Amino acid sequence: MAGFWQRISDILQSNVNDWLTKMEDPEKMLPLKIDQMKQDLVEATDAAAESMAVSKQTEMRLADIKFDLKKYNDAAQQALSASKEELAKKCMARVLTLEKQQKSAEESHVRQVELNTKLKDVIAALKAKIEEAEVKMDELIARNKAAKAQEKVVKTMGNINVADIGTTFNELEQRVIKKENKVAALAELGSAADSLDDEIASINEEDEINKRLQQLKGK
Repeated sequence: MAGFWQRISDILQSNVNDWLTKMEDPEKMLPLKIDQMKQDLVEATDAAAESMAVSKQTEMRLADIKFDLKKYNDAAQQALSASKEELAKKCMARVLTLEKQQKSAEESHVRQVELNTKLKDVIAALKAKIEEAEVKMDELIARNKAAKAQEKVVKTMGNINVADIGTTFNELEQRVIKKENKVAALAELGSAADSLDDEIASINEEDEINKRLQQLKGK
């Protein structure tokens, strides 16, 4: 049992951040540490319950002793009143024994009350330490996940060649420009061909007009 209380003392005096620093794999080891602390809390709670039960028994014993003290004091008084001195002595002897028992029980009860108070403080402190460790664990897991995500992004970015992206973009741009120039040239050539056809059509139309005029004159 001494080893158990020493472990509890070590836990309460230590710092959760120190645990994280010393652990090889905090995300894996911290939950195990918390589970052990919870088991310690159960044992400490059982010990406190047992101590409080003993304290209650002592209180009941003190009540019985006080009852007997009154009874034998009264009996001694009655014996003296009845001139039964020997009986009175026996009653007083029992009173002295009961007074010693009362003193011992009262001293024991004081120690038990002090122990109960300390145990309650230990349990409260252990609960607080467990809560702190659980908060740290949640924070640690979240940070670890974020770190893994960042690592993945960094690795992905590391596999991308920015120079290649620039070169590829320039090549695509040149292709687009080439297509644009080609379309413009085709449009220009098409326009020139249409102009020539119009000119030829105009000449033919003029010849037709002159021919018809000659025909009219011949009539």
